[in-house]
Amino acid sequence: MSQRTMRHTLKLLFNRDYRIRSRMNRDIQAYLDALPACFETVQIAGPSYDKHQYNCIITMPASSLLVWSLMYVDEPIIMSWYDEVVRQSLPIWLRQAGRSNGEKATELPIGAFKIIDRRMVEWVKSGAARVWCYSCKQSVTDVSMSKEDKNRVDKSYTSWTDIWRCDAGHTLYKAKSEMRITYISQNFD
Repeated sequence: MSQRTMRHTLKLLFNRDYRIRSRMNRDIQAYLDALPACFETVQIAGPSYDKHQYNCIITMPASSLLVWSLMYVDEPIIMSWYDEVVRQSLPIWLRQAGRSNGEKATELPIGAFKIIDRRMVEWVKSGAARVWCYSCKQSVTDVSMSKEDKNRVDKSYTSWTDIWRCDAGHTLYKAKSEMRITYISQNFD
């Protein structure tokens, strides 16, 4: 047994952090092996991710998504093991982006959609992401975003519907949201 193999074995036996890092690296590699090749354009949202909300396709250059993912991967966030594997894998996958050779955009892995979904509004508003309307059958340059059906009950419950529309008035995205706030008295006597 080589000295390197012996050192690895001892670390696996006696160093908990080393075992966790080794397992994470194995899981990241297994996740990456299961993904399709990444092309220069990545589909980050569409009906295949969430059938009830998106009636459009949203794409973004892999290079732009890579810049964001490199910053995001270092944020101190506590996630499930699987979500952490996805988070650590995303920049590696995006770094390997190649020319599509006439192929359509690569679909973002489903697990990664959950990570980027909350950034979608920012990317669409800033123009970093491109939106394609199914009804118009063309790219949309100006997406109108509104909150409708606002409902507020006391201070503890609020609900609304986020709706995005193209210039022609077609619904691109529709999602109901609600927020419940529970007030707790701070009586620490």
